[in-house]
Amino acid sequence: RMGYEFRDFEVEGEVRFEVEGLETVMVEAGALGRLHGNLNFSGKRANDAVRVTQWELDLNGASPVLAARLLQGVEYSMASQEVRVEQPTDPVMVVDLRGLPMNWLQPWMEPWTIDGRPLKGQLVALATSQGLRVVTSETLFTENVAVANEGTALVDDLSVSVSFGTEIMQEGWQVEIDRLNFSDATGEIAELSARGGQLTAEDDVLKVAGRMQANVGALNRLPSLRDRLGLVAGNLEGEFGLGVSDRVSVAISTGLTAVSYTHLTLPTKRIV
Repeated sequence: RMGYEFRDFEVEGEVRFEVEGLETVMVEAGALGRLHGNLNFSGKRANDAVRVTQWELDLNGASPVLAARLLQGVEYSMASQEVRVEQPTDPVMVVDLRGLPMNWLQPWMEPWTIDGRPLKGQLVALATSQGLRVVTSETLFTENVAVANEGTALVDDLSVSVSFGTEIMQEGWQVEIDRLNFSDATGEIAELSARGGQLTAEDDVLKVAGRMQANVGALNRLPSLRDRLGLVAGNLEGEFGLGVSDRVSVAISTGLTAVSYTHLTLPTKRIV
């Protein structure tokens, strides 16, 4: 229903939808296939401000994909371009990833190919004084991940989990990866934490810094490294920094501890 009073109005409704053929809008979107779901919403406009009080989305493909729900009212002032919420310290929205298909990422992975179980987890969004912050309230997780490049397997049967936070501001954006973990049926292979971002005031320089650790023996279980390292035990730890602008700058420091090996076979390249 909808009612008008001069420039003010109130609106609420429910939309049931089915979508297919998205490749006609964007080629990469063809991987989404046929989608269907429900959207419930309500809101109003008054005194040059737009207020949304309900927004619930249920999205499905061949199986449930995600559900998103507004947790509190959000108001946007068109005069001051300010976003206001009822409880600034509480989450504004929650997104439940019930099974985000990995093949949705494939068009952006070329020439690599990726496969795996659907991604599950939960995200919440919070309004900050500077913009919007999104964090994982439940770790994102997928398993049976396989990645190949031009028919050559790089990794297979991996379990991947990640917890992170990202903030979008007028000055730029930043991402903090608290924990990115790789494991298989035998155990943990590697873990990484990192922080990166980009500020518009710094000529769009992308900066990333982080730390990683890996079980050297477990690396031998990866198809791309199998029978190459010859290391049977040990720990690899390192720190890295990356800067990307007109050119790429990289800084890496690594260390091996408690190493044992049988032989070392590394790929070589003849220089003419």
